[in-house]
Amino acid sequence: MDSITRMTQDGYDYFSQGIDNYTQGRFDEAVKSYDQALTINNDDYDAWLCRGEALAEQGRHEEALQSFNPAILIDPTKTRWGGMVTELRCTTWEEGGRPHYPSLKS
Repeated sequence: MDSITRMTQDGYDYFSQGIDNYTQGRFDEAVKSYDQALTINNDDYDAWLCRGEALAEQGRHEEALQSFNPAILIDPTKTRWGGMVTELRCTTWEEGGRPHYPSLKS
């Protein structure tokens, strides 16, 4: 299998496109790219995490928290998501919502 086929099969090309969209401020397009990557590899920790970050940038905090859930389940030992989840919980609370604690169960 050549590297281009492998990248397409594991969703890397879509993930990379999501990063490009995110860095250019096209957060909605970034979410769509991460969604495509996740249809190929639903266990992609980074795609779930980056998807949550792109949603948070759009003020879609509840959806962002739900996007972090799978990342937590895939690798609970990584700490990158922890601060973001705490920050989003506080943001949701400040916006008049109730604090939202994502379930650690799928």
